[in-house]
Amino acid sequence: MIEFRYPQNLYWIFLMIPIVVVSIFFFIRKIRLLKILKLVKDIKKIILIDFFSIFALNLAIFFMIFALAGPYRGKELVKKSDYGRDVVFLLDVSNSMLAEDLYPNRLQQAKQAIKDCIESFSGNRVALVAFGGNAVIKVPFTTDYIFFEQALYELSPDAVSRGGTRLGDALRRVDNLLFVEEEQRYRDIVLITDGEDQESYPTSIASRLADKGVRILIVGLGNEEKGGLIPISGENGKKEYLRHNGELVYTKFDPKVLKDIAAVSKNIIFVNVGDNRVDLGSIFKEFIKKGELKKVEGEDEYSYNMIFSWFLAVSLLLVLVSATIRRQLLL
Repeated sequence: MIEFRYPQNLYWIFLMIPIVVVSIFFFIRKIRLLKILKLVKDIKKIILIDFFSIFALNLAIFFMIFALAGPYRGKELVKKSDYGRDVVFLLDVSNSMLAEDLYPNRLQQAKQAIKDCIESFSGNRVALVAFGGNAVIKVPFTTDYIFFEQALYELSPDAVSRGGTRLGDALRRVDNLLFVEEEQRYRDIVLITDGEDQESYPTSIASRLADKGVRILIVGLGNEEKGGLIPISGENGKKEYLRHNGELVYTKFDPKVLKDIAAVSKNIIFVNVGDNRVDLGSIFKEFIKKGELKKVEGEDEYSYNMIFSWFLAVSLLLVLVSATIRRQLLL
């Protein structure tokens, strides 16, 4: 029995109705003109050849639609597994990450860096945690990278309920809700932030995680000297910049707390990107090489015995037949 992997594409068959109607209209119109003008001697032969040419072309379109619907005969459930690590992307979404010292801003640059990194993944499970004044798990551990990237795309400062930046609380939430004690040595945290912290004691929790075997890669973003302006929505939605006492506010990248975190263990690495573009994919490749891999069970998938090539071959054959018949008509 033939089934279809993309049955929604079968609705294109309804397009055959106007195509057939138009074909019949022009076929009948041509017959009438030939009879009236009497331009050829054997009108019946011309009509027969033209009919089969049009019929073959319409039938080719029909088989092409079936090919696009992904016909298959039978499927088999395949259990997938690979070797990799569990990686938590801990992304700062505080308002300061909207600063425009990186184009278009720090947050968008960080999101693109994570996306670039994900594209090089194969066996790693990934999770996404957004943090500011509090932390929210947006994606628990998964190998569904498409779902992960969609959640990443939608991240904004509105993803968290409180403003500010509390690095320590974010790390504690990851430790309490995502990590299993016996698997700590297979786990990494990629922390991307502009370095601000509001007395949440990140060094103590970072030290505890490192002692358990968790590795932490810290990526610092932003200009240390001049900083960047923070855009806000003004009247009538017009873009303006944050001011304090009438003066524009520049938020600067502060690496001090990040350096302090990195200093507590050799399992913690700090990369100061500054206001340059982040090549997180390359950075993480080097980082993960030094880590122990575990067997990661992926989501089960079906293996389909696809037969669309047969429908495609018949369609192309009919196109050739139609062209050959048409050529005979012109000779």
